[in-house]
Amino acid sequence: MDLNSLASGTGITVPNIARPFRFDAFPSTYPAPPESTASSRRVIVDLQQKFLQVLENGRTIAAFPITPGSSEHPAPVGEWHVVGAVPWPWYRHDEGVLSRGERTDSFYNLPPGPNSPVGILWAGLNRPGVGIHGSPVPDTIGRAGSHGCIRLSNWDAAIFHTLVVKGTPVTIR
Repeated sequence: MDLNSLASGTGITVPNIARPFRFDAFPSTYPAPPESTASSRRVIVDLQQKFLQVLENGRTIAAFPITPGSSEHPAPVGEWHVVGAVPWPWYRHDEGVLSRGERTDSFYNLPPGPNSPVGILWAGLNRPGVGIHGSPVPDTIGRAGSHGCIRLSNWDAAIFHTLVVKGTPVTIR
């Protein structure tokens, strides 16, 4: 929509950003939805637009800017589903997974926290090692690559947590 060409009195829809984000209130003030939402909601990840949409019965209920993989480690195109969403996840740093997609016996477990490489949320997909997760560095969203995952800012990950459950379909295209 070209805001400069809008006629006076034209209505527009904009994001509701009135609620400030407090990571110390996550997930208590960002509860997961009922399991029944998995049948009416779907996630669409657009790799070209670098945007993630959450649809409910075909209608967009949320949209977020993302970092969708990289040229070296692209996000996997296809039909997937959420296998679980974990607030405050531990992060398993494994160079084998990051460089070749293979788990090794040489890794580090990094504790949860807002500065974790996966931020405050890990929503795993049914593709091992791939998920939708937060990021401690929001200014890199849409600009820097990831290792095949879909990265959101931590505040968008908190809202995402309120929208999807285990079984929610995810289309990456």
